[in-house]
Amino acid sequence: MKASRSLLSIILIVILIMSFTAMALAQDLDIIPIKVRCRAKPPMENWRGLNFLVAERDLNADLEAMGDSRRVKVEIIQDNLDWGEYITEFVLGYGAGESPDIWLTGHEYIGTQAEAGR
Repeated sequence: MKASRSLLSIILIVILIMSFTAMALAQDLDIIPIKVRCRAKPPMENWRGLNFLVAERDLNADLEAMGDSRRVKVEIIQDNLDWGEYITEFVLGYGAGESPDIWLTGHEYIGTQAEAGR
């Protein structure tokens, strides 16, 4: 009886230590938010945004394996807006300091956006 009480006490102490260690590690994580905006026609173009979730998973696994406390959290905004509305949304958002970190657009708009400093 005394041996089982001692064993139970040891198990509870180990569980308690592991819990505190897990909480300490979780609090030390540096979460880096990344907002991605893309235009896609579902279902055949869903990969445009979903590939960022695959990249998020792979990068976070690599960071964890290296012992790095940083993690990324990807937020995807994906719909099928008309191109005019899509570009206007980006230009206005950029002007207000609210543009996404990654904006997927057509190659024909890159020069215009670069010339405008966006």
